[in-house]
Amino acid sequence: MRITVPGHMQRGGSPCPYDRVLATRLGSAAADLILHGQYGNMVGIINGRIEPVPLKKVAGKLKKVDPDSSMIREVKAVGISFGDE
Repeated sequence: MRITVPGHMQRGGSPCPYDRVLATRLGSAAADLILHGQYGNMVGIINGRIEPVPLKKVAGKLKKVDPDSSMIREVKAVGISFGDE
């Protein structure tokens, strides 16, 4: 028997130390918002800093990725597929 965590398959493997530190930082910032009664917000990374973001600003909006961006070209170059080929 083997256990598979669906989230690991979606992200491409087990979390690395960077993933774990990022999750800890985001979780801690979210808990701080709750402690200070700042409901209706999420936390995000803006210009490298963890910041609160009002849900009204992001809910129901679609954020698209430019298919010609350097990031997409780079990940395709190492073999990651987006199902478009």
